[in-house]
Amino acid sequence: MRKTKLRTSGTNLSRTKAHNLRVVIEVIRTQAPISKTEIATITSLSRQTIQYIVAELEAAELVELIDGEIKGRGHPGKKIVLAPTGAFNIGIHVDKLSIRAVVCDLVGDVVWQQSQRLKNWNIDDANRLIKSVFDKFVAEHPSKAKKLVGVGVAAPGPFNETNIRPDDLANFQQVGTSKNIKKLSAEIGLPFIVENDATAGAIGEHLHGEGKPFDTFVFLQFGIGLGAGLILNGNKFAGSSEIAGEVGHIVVEPDGLNCSCGKSGCLERYLSIDALCRDLNLQIDDETLNEKITELIAQRNQALLDWIDEATPRFRQLVNTLEMIVDPEIIIVGGTVPKPFLDLLISRSKPFLKPLNRQRGGEQVRVGTAGDFVVAAGAAAASAESHFAPALTSLIL
Repeated sequence: MRKTKLRTSGTNLSRTKAHNLRVVIEVIRTQAPISKTEIATITSLSRQTIQYIVAELEAAELVELIDGEIKGRGHPGKKIVLAPTGAFNIGIHVDKLSIRAVVCDLVGDVVWQQSQRLKNWNIDDANRLIKSVFDKFVAEHPSKAKKLVGVGVAAPGPFNETNIRPDDLANFQQVGTSKNIKKLSAEIGLPFIVENDATAGAIGEHLHGEGKPFDTFVFLQFGIGLGAGLILNGNKFAGSSEIAGEVGHIVVEPDGLNCSCGKSGCLERYLSIDALCRDLNLQIDDETLNEKITELIAQRNQALLDWIDEATPRFRQLVNTLEMIVDPEIIIVGGTVPKPFLDLLISRSKPFLKPLNRQRGGEQVRVGTAGDFVVAAGAAAASAESHFAPALTSLIL
């Protein structure tokens, strides 16, 4: 796995302790089990610095030492791995239909999950449910709750307070405004971060899912709408105003169907779960929607197959556009939709247009970690990333 130098290189300058800690955690996360000598070689940090950092991480119960592999005679030595129960993060996925929450350990495994439906499409009801699921976890798992380090909230953005679109079912901007995040953090007593739902999904795939082997990829988030999360050279890319990846609002039909963004003919009006429900007379707020879609696929329902076949040219073109602009190693498709739907969409869209890099070969598109809680798990991963991953801000002296 290729990694950017920033994420796996440390410095021996005394004022960069926070960055070096994060670098060592990143190396352990991606390459464990690993020895102190190997960490020193990868990070270019001194052996003494690595000894000190590992001891500090072990004291904080963030890493643990295990016996290494026996090769020949002598003691195999100790290897370092992350301690899963050393820290926990909450991930909360909010849309206008429901709240989905997970708690993940330090290696990204889900240790608790909860979902509740929103009775009203408003921010007060959403905040109430966020607080409710948090309190429920604390009551059920008090020992784990003491090791919570943060909360990640994922919602359909963008989160510009001056551009609220309450009529847009695929958007819930109010959740991620700075005012609301500050309010939630004060009430719960933990640091909050907010991510676009597609970006959260991309981070989750990068840290713990199908994106783990890749440095540069696109995560396509299928939900009520359609968005993309971008991982470029090992880091998320959100753009100058945090709205990079709004592929659902690429105009594909001039003078087409009206979109809540103010334009006409946007892609997500034709390629999204909202579009599927509208065309097949399904109810977007049906709690059993995923089960019904899965059943229609199992039955080879002709109306659904026809919809997929009408959508495949647009999907194929989207893949080609992303490949030309981003040059990803892979495009991963996921979201809160049934995996059989994504499998069917990809299989009936093949063959995809060839990328310019003819030597790349292999698959161009694969299914990610689809399911109801994938974005929430990505939000938890985003919280963990904000606390433990190396970042340029750690080097600003």
